[in-house]
Amino acid sequence: MSADRHPQVLNLRDVKPTDFTHGSKFGGSRKRLAATTGSKEIGCSWFELPPGRQNFPRHYHFGNEEAFFVLSGSGALRLGDARIPIEAGDYIACPPGAGSAHAIVNTGTEPLRYLGISTAHATDVVVYADSKKFSAVGGADMHKGLKAAPFFRIVKDQPDVDYFLDEE
Repeated sequence: MSADRHPQVLNLRDVKPTDFTHGSKFGGSRKRLAATTGSKEIGCSWFELPPGRQNFPRHYHFGNEEAFFVLSGSGALRLGDARIPIEAGDYIACPPGAGSAHAIVNTGTEPLRYLGISTAHATDVVVYADSKKFSAVGGADMHKGLKAAPFFRIVKDQPDVDYFLDEE
């Protein structure tokens, strides 16, 4: 980036990608765009998924809204119970709630590139629809990711307990 470039303007070529590959099913590369430009309440990342890869486990949020814009390639969107073909030019809205449980899979033969846009609320509950887990997040800097929050827990099959348990 040149020294005379405005700090609120960033070119994709100037951002180092991070690899978020996990196992043989999930992953690709990501470039976080929003934090570097001073964004406070909106997150934006550029993603590239290789053929056959899924971005993340299918999930939905209660505290943050997400949207996606497909730049190139093709794939499938798992949205709620539907499986929807996606291609360059498609915009996808994922407002909070179970009806927006989503995951993106590259079903094509070329890389799938898209923008992921989200609100950046510090508190969120995320439900992983296929594995029946949920995460509780407090104090997140959405530009660093949920796992970087001071309070981040993923739980599964936890019993419901009384509000006053262990409070006396």
